[in-house]
Amino acid sequence: SALKLAREVVSNAQALTAEILAAGSDEFDKYWEPKGLLERLLGAESPSQVCDSTRLLATAANRIFAQSPTLQEVKAPCKVFGDLHGQLRDLLLLFGHFGFPGSPECPSVVFNGDFVDRGSHQVEVILLLFSLKIAYPQHVFLNRGNHEDATMNLKYG
Repeated sequence: SALKLAREVVSNAQALTAEILAAGSDEFDKYWEPKGLLERLLGAESPSQVCDSTRLLATAANRIFAQSPTLQEVKAPCKVFGDLHGQLRDLLLLFGHFGFPGSPECPSVVFNGDFVDRGSHQVEVILLLFSLKIAYPQHVFLNRGNHEDATMNLKYG
């Protein structure tokens, strides 16, 4: 099910976060290239499993978004992040320092758009955000930014 997969993705992201924090070194996301990152995040063993998992997460997230009101009310306390631009390592570092959504440190989180466009890990970022939304629908809020607009995405990627 999508919920089971989403929880697995979140768990895998937590493990990646622990590894990054344990390494203690800093590097730009664009130079961070763990082998098989997408497969590891999704728990997939083949390209067809990556495709199936991607489709399942996107479909489930789309269902949640379609049922959600345009204006979201978010209760405090919450964390607000924005402009991830496909930088998965940076997102994981934020979670490492401020907590994962649903944790006591980060009960709710708002992501203010620009999830994709420049970074090396755009697919991983959006799939992790979809997984968080599926796993914690009442605690994770995704606001579309200009790069999630079809016209902007065509023009700038």
